[in-house]
Amino acid sequence: MVDTANPNAHEDISSPLDDRMDLRSLRGVVLTGLCCAYVTAVLWNFFRPIEQMAIIPFHVYVTVAIVLLAKPMHSSAWFAGSTIPPRLLDVLDWIMVATCLALCAHYASEAIRLQTRMQYIDEVFFTDKLAFFAGTIVLLEAVRRQVGLVLLILLVVFLFYAFFGNWFPGALSFSGFSVDEATDILSMQTNGIFDVPAQVGLNVITFFVVFGAIFTMTGGGAVFIDLAFRITGRMVGGAAKSAVIGSAMFGTVSGSAVANVTTTGVLTIPLMRRGGLTPEQAAATEAISSSGGQLMPPIMGTAAFVMAQILGRPYIEVAMAGLIPAIGFYFALFMTIDLRARKLGALKRVEREVPPLGPRLHLLAGPISLIIALFAGYSANYAAIIGIAVALAAPFLRAHTRPALKDLAWMMPISGRQAAEIAVACTSVGIVMAIAIQSSLVLKFVGVLSQLGDGNLFLSLVLIIFGCIIMGMGMPTVAAYIVGSVLFVPALTALDVPTLSAHYFILYYCVLSMVTPPVALTAYAAAGLSGGNILKTGMLAFFYGLVMFVIPFGFIRDEAILGQAGTMSVAVAFIGMIIATFSWSVFLQNWLGRVLWLPERIAFGALSFAIIIQPSDSVLWFALCAGLVGLMGWCLFSRGLRAKPVPVTQGD
Repeated sequence: MVDTANPNAHEDISSPLDDRMDLRSLRGVVLTGLCCAYVTAVLWNFFRPIEQMAIIPFHVYVTVAIVLLAKPMHSSAWFAGSTIPPRLLDVLDWIMVATCLALCAHYASEAIRLQTRMQYIDEVFFTDKLAFFAGTIVLLEAVRRQVGLVLLILLVVFLFYAFFGNWFPGALSFSGFSVDEATDILSMQTNGIFDVPAQVGLNVITFFVVFGAIFTMTGGGAVFIDLAFRITGRMVGGAAKSAVIGSAMFGTVSGSAVANVTTTGVLTIPLMRRGGLTPEQAAATEAISSSGGQLMPPIMGTAAFVMAQILGRPYIEVAMAGLIPAIGFYFALFMTIDLRARKLGALKRVEREVPPLGPRLHLLAGPISLIIALFAGYSANYAAIIGIAVALAAPFLRAHTRPALKDLAWMMPISGRQAAEIAVACTSVGIVMAIAIQSSLVLKFVGVLSQLGDGNLFLSLVLIIFGCIIMGMGMPTVAAYIVGSVLFVPALTALDVPTLSAHYFILYYCVLSMVTPPVALTAYAAAGLSGGNILKTGMLAFFYGLVMFVIPFGFIRDEAILGQAGTMSVAVAFIGMIIATFSWSVFLQNWLGRVLWLPERIAFGALSFAIIIQPSDSVLWFALCAGLVGLMGWCLFSRGLRAKPVPVTQGD
């Protein structure tokens, strides 16, 4: 699971990420050393477990130190044009890094006491309070540098609420925590800063980051892209379809939308441009395809690992519940591209020389072994260890894929930095979780949402959708999902929505926020590669991904879509999902062999939505499916009634 990827890594895996990992500078030496020490400690903890209150703080504060070194204060836009000497800012960086290491030493020396003390009863020492304040400050600064202001502001607001809850009006008011209480809740137990998000980062995510880095850097990612082009390259709209297939496959080992864009987009976007798409169309297609990688089992995004931990269910069980919706999403996207190409008469095939795949297929042994291990019932981190071992060994099977030892040496520091960049955002949200629960804000929020929704499920869902999208603007998906799960899932379960359905509902809309203007992170990354207009790219990506708005409503009414039913019911739900998402593609593109009449287009959209939200075991569901099949047959039968080609427009 790679959060940031070098798009040319498979071509030159020996090069460091940037000059801050250059061993000719002190910063680069320390950064590289910390990354190696971090990955080594995490792997050591897997084989020889260390005390929880020693290894979790180590994970938190070493990853914070890595981010502080990798993103120097003097390079921040905040200090652009500042009269403050860069050397002084560097001194502040080193002070904060030293603070992180001191915090690691503090928790290592106090681990036994912290694990055996009685919460809220045993004394909170001055050193504990000092560690809490120092740790919170360096964590917030790392969040500012790595994630940005949106998450930082959210954290500051919640911390302010924790201490000054009595300043808030009405139902939000509470007495507030004392310094001792806040220290106890947030930094002296496996809650708060060291809660589930930090634990998942330590025990699961880092392993998948290491696996993803090794697999991508040894050429496995390139195999996915070439394989996708082999499958779709000669089809109508083949270049765009290869972006969809390649991003879906790469998403199984990446789980990061931005990593998907930067890794697959450098190849697919130029191909789509050669196929006749505008820069905005090419970038939007890549952005929405890459966003879906977080939803594609069996290796989904970071949020899915957190979901499994929160639910207390095996990861593979949680991940595979999302298989039918993910297939429905990618099928709709695939058919949208196909219909768009046929509608615009863009039938040009793009030629690209693809290196032979046969001599490189052994590189896929890593992800295949990982997936087999997951299905065999091994834990997520154990399966990742198997995948890492196989992914490291596979390139040595043939001379032309065998990496040099100096290239392998860079895998550990690069994967350590990538893991740190994910961990900082993930860890920080533990503060929100602890404060929201301990202050009873969750229960108050459920009451407020119940009043606004007036007990109406549909209205409550609409309100939650807006909340998820707003939170997701400028925040990583995992951070938005964790906050959403804390605030919104209890409200949904109070309306009798199954817990798994509620979590998936939140996850989908947090992923959708990645392509929702005005802050659409994947669309921005893709537009940077294509040279297209950022806002227009975001709007097009949002339009292409509208099917993602519809699918989650099916979770609420029909658990079979998430595989939570008998085999026959799940199979029927899958067929319905394919029919409904194809209908949605027809509705969006206004084309099925010909331009649709307005009543036909409205009927396709209405029937698609109705089939998705209607339980698949009802008579009405079968009637709706039959009506949709009949409508498709009519449109194909009457193709000669309307002219087929339509003018190609730059804004489509």
